[in-house]
Amino acid sequence: MSHDESQTFHVAEEQAGATLASALRGWLTGESWSTIKRLVRNRHVMLNGNLCIDAERRLNDGEVVKLMPHPLAPSPTANDVR
Repeated sequence: MSHDESQTFHVAEEQAGATLASALRGWLTGESWSTIKRLVRNRHVMLNGNLCIDAERRLNDGEVVKLMPHPLAPSPTANDVR
């Protein structure tokens, strides 16, 4: 993926029940399964405004998937909070 801007996708009724990876592969035509899974694993995907790193997450009608051009920061851990 070489886009400099985020891309937003809306889950349609016929996509409900599909995995996140499957939906992304449909939206990002020409991208391989390994590329799609790497985008998810490397924190480039938000689902309904939250980071999603589960490529097998089943989608629901009306959900919003946002593909970010750069990885999102990792969530803070207990060691980060003082």
